[in-house]
Amino acid sequence: MRYGIDTLSDASQNIQSEEIKDDVDIESLIRPYRNEVELEMNEILCISEKSMIRSRPESALGNFVSDLCLQRAREISSVPIDCALFNYGGLRAALPEGDISRGKIFELMPFESELVVVEIPHTAMQNMFDYLAFTGGEPLSEINLKIQDGAVLEARVQGQKLEKRTYRVLTSDYLAGGGDKMVFLTDSERVSIEKLGLKIRDAILEHCIEIGANNERINKQLDGRIIME
Repeated sequence: MRYGIDTLSDASQNIQSEEIKDDVDIESLIRPYRNEVELEMNEILCISEKSMIRSRPESALGNFVSDLCLQRAREISSVPIDCALFNYGGLRAALPEGDISRGKIFELMPFESELVVVEIPHTAMQNMFDYLAFTGGEPLSEINLKIQDGAVLEARVQGQKLEKRTYRVLTSDYLAGGGDKMVFLTDSERVSIEKLGLKIRDAILEHCIEIGANNERINKQLDGRIIME
């Protein structure tokens, strides 16, 4: 019986030793890649004048992301884009005052969502405004709303009242698929969809790199694009 116990104990120690050796071997293999990733994520891209958090009905963070995405999309698409709409829940972290690293952008936008442009009728736009009144606001650009008691008092796109025409709205592929119950952007409502081949995160990264290269700083302000009365 003693012989059996010793044999099992020795076998167990051998297995544990082999597992430890395997763990060490794996660690030695992945360490260079981990260090490389850490260096990349710690790279400082630009500087922000202030911290930016997500909030409703409007936030500097939402304005920052929406405006820069619309700017990038207009550079890519050959057809004019009227406005942009994203979702509050898609902004996953705040951006701090001071240094903005690549890693901070990945924390802000960890998803692989891509930019798309949906063309929708004016009736779907009105449904969008009603949705924004219901949720209390979402990140947007080139849209101005006045909301009172959950109802839209006034809505403008690029400073103009809603017209009986189709509108091209920049958004994410997630929302264009009906994410966050934005059914007004889906196949049942839209006329067409244009895929821009650019991830939202990459648009933010490119913008921050450009700001840093130009020795500028992020200084996004609230501008009253959504007013709750």
